Amino acid sequence: SSGGTETSYADYTVHTFLSSETFIVPNTITVDYLIVAGGGGGATGQSGQWEGGGGGAGELIYKEGISLSAGSYSVVVGVGGALSTKGQNSSFNGFTANGGGYGETGNGGGADGGSGGGGGHIYGNGTPSNPYSATSGVTITQNSTTANEVGHFGNKGGTNNAQPNSAGGGGAAGIAGGDGYGGNGKQYSIRTGANQWYAGGGGGGVRGQEDGSGGLGGGGNGGDTPGSQSSASPGTANTGGGGGGSVSSNGTSPAGAGGSGIVIIRYISTGCSDADGDEICDDEDAFPDDPFLGESAESIDLSTTINNQISNGVDDLNGIEGNLKLWLDASQIHSTNPLSTIANNQAVQTWVDLSGNDHHAMQSNSNHQPIIKTNQLDNKPAIEFDHGNVGNSVGNGDFFE
Repeated sequence: SSGGTETSYADYTVHTFLSSETFIVPNTITVDYLIVAGGGGGATGQSGQWEGGGGGAGELIYKEGISLSAGSYSVVVGVGGALSTKGQNSSFNGFTANGGGYGETGNGGGADGGSGGGGGHIYGNGTPSNPYSATSGVTITQNSTTANEVGHFGNKGGTNNAQPNSAGGGGAAGIAGGDGYGGNGKQYSIRTGANQWYAGGGGGGVRGQEDGSGGLGGGGNGGDTPGSQSSASPGTANTGGGGGGSVSSNGTSPAGAGGSGIVIIRYISTGCSDADGDEICDDEDAFPDDPFLGESAESIDLSTTINNQISNGVDDLNGIEGNLKLWLDASQIHSTNPLSTIANNQAVQTWVDLSGNDHHAMQSNSNHQPIIKTNQLDNKPAIEFDHGNVGNSVGNGDFFE
């Protein structure tokens, strides 16, 4: 398999996606995966001694033991929300994690999201914000701190109805946002084998000695009164943490943006060298450099095949089959046993010899590989070679060796 940054530990191979990409699976595999959406942005405090709420963490989804068939899978990693903006969704394999809700400025509630943003504050008011999933029919699990737990997770943003000098903290995957502090996220060991925190809520803007800490899992700290202690900080990149809210007497002290999301996929390693990533050990792979082929190519009976195509009723090529040295057919470039189907306009590394003599046409240099074209003459496929447009000099275009 390929895509993202590939690492390994113990018996696992891990693909970590810090930005949107494609995960390519040459053979059916069983995977575990973690999806975290982008965190919501914190809010900037307004004049009149209002504190801005912390951003909510992105929704966290964790699945185990999921079978993936051979194919290409889109991986979307959501970016964190800017100030007072919701984080973007992350998705993989039909599941979408909802971006975190943004913190609220002033006397109101934070925005709903994967975890809700913290409410703004002026002397004890605020409205709860709620978590919800972007995947249809899924209910968010709230208030669970169990590590490596399967499910969809998020929590409410803080309302801050108890403290007089702070806004609500952003909700998180593990617990809800509090009176100033962001909620803690959840721990997962999928990436390295050691537990790591994800999806913490951003702290709300605070005054004096109130607690505006961001939650474990990348939540940004809330800012204190300008000129007093600290500025608001953003959520940590690739954790889905919410951004910290700020305090301002004139509306100019900035809050923190939300942290971007992440997608992590792992599966049991084959425990051997696999140069082309097709899940077949190189010492057992007849084509160790081509991810479309694994087993030795099957020979095909030429006489029967041609007779079926022309339907002349006479199987009259048997006499020459013994002299057949090479047979290339654009409709069966990978014989009858490819690991996956090659698509239109895709480069061809190996054109299998159907004669059974293993005189395969091969090209390992991607700069000189021809491409397959489907539905050409009489709706049949063809192999297209580019001569290179460099004076037709030998070696400039596509060719097989």
